[in-house]
Amino acid sequence: MLRKMYPAEEIHSGRKSFNEYLVRMKLQFKFFFNALYRLDRALKLNRKSALVRGNRGMVLSQLGHEDEALAEYERALAIAPKNPIIWANLGNTLERLGRYPASLEALERSLSLDPASATTHYNRGVNLARLNRHHEALVAFEY
Repeated sequence: MLRKMYPAEEIHSGRKSFNEYLVRMKLQFKFFFNALYRLDRALKLNRKSALVRGNRGMVLSQLGHEDEALAEYERALAIAPKNPIIWANLGNTLERLGRYPASLEALERSLSLDPASATTHYNRGVNLARLNRHHEALVAFEY
């Protein structure tokens, strides 16, 4: 599901709410290629939108293009380095690629920005378990 990263940002210059609604619907019904097309159009209008870049990374990840998703998350973080959602998504993508130490680092950065995120605590626990740090994983799962 599309999540807002910065409420003030526009996903598409001008018709923000209409385009945002279409992208949400396409993601909800798993029309990822169409959502990617709309995000690419929005990116042409505003290349410095962390919202568009972050959501584009999410769609690319859903389509199995993890390396492209990583690059998109890194571009988004260059624009909005204090966005915990982008850090969490980066960590999840790194985890799917088997890069557990880097994933753990990204998830911990996300938690430093948003310590109340239960999902990020859970994902951190999964990474810790994969690194055989079981006691720390249990603590993360208890959050």
